[in-house]
Amino acid sequence: MNKRHITIKDIAKAAGVSTATVSMVFNNKDKNISQTTRDRVLKIGKDLNYIPNSMARSLVTRQTKTLGLVLPDITNPFFPEIARGAEDSAWESGYSIIICNTDDDVDQENNYLHVLSEKMVDGIILTHSANRNKEKSGLERCRIPIILIDRDYDSPNIMGKVLVDNTEASCKAVNYLIKKGYTKIAYIAGPLNTRTARDRLDGYKKALVENNLRYEDNLVMVGEYKTQWGSEAALSLLESEQDFQAIFCGNDLIAIGAMKKLK
Repeated sequence: MNKRHITIKDIAKAAGVSTATVSMVFNNKDKNISQTTRDRVLKIGKDLNYIPNSMARSLVTRQTKTLGLVLPDITNPFFPEIARGAEDSAWESGYSIIICNTDDDVDQENNYLHVLSEKMVDGIILTHSANRNKEKSGLERCRIPIILIDRDYDSPNIMGKVLVDNTEASCKAVNYLIKKGYTKIAYIAGPLNTRTARDRLDGYKKALVENNLRYEDNLVMVGEYKTQWGSEAALSLLESEQDFQAIFCGNDLIAIGAMKKLK
């Protein structure tokens, strides 16, 4: 036999108070309710295993206390770290997170934005697909506030951006290799239709200029932020018999793929 769902009416009856009082207690709007009454309501709720109806609560408060986190590739070591940080911060503030993985597909991304809007999440944290463009964008149609991570894209509902200085970061990485004595450095890059990849290429070039080294276009391989691409590019460099001493990779996945071929 299925157990009947406990409602605020049951708690109100057991506590000898009105349903309005119970509602105010569970929605943290109980400033004018005595501590004794509040404690009694909460204890009865716990004893009866009461689970608040989040949908009903959201209709009253206009908040779901839920955030959407939309990521392009959860297998990329960079994004699980983002997910963990977002979940930890959300939990501390009383929010839960819905994680959506798009596989870097714009259509899937647009679908998730639509679904999250229907679920009335309070906000969306988004690292959009590298393939996104305005002609195929669901960002403008999304009515939920959006915070971008590691992406620089403009839309009316984008409330803020958390960006990495990819130019300076890659410049420092290449300078490190140069200081170690490597002056012929190949670069396996991600897709240049993304700001991230373009900035990292600029940083690579900047380091060469700072050290009076010549930029060689044939040492730069442009592809995807994928392990497979790292392997293919490294193999191509080896087979081409290009004169290089080190490889700078656009991200961790590319580096993992490249190392497999360099062993």
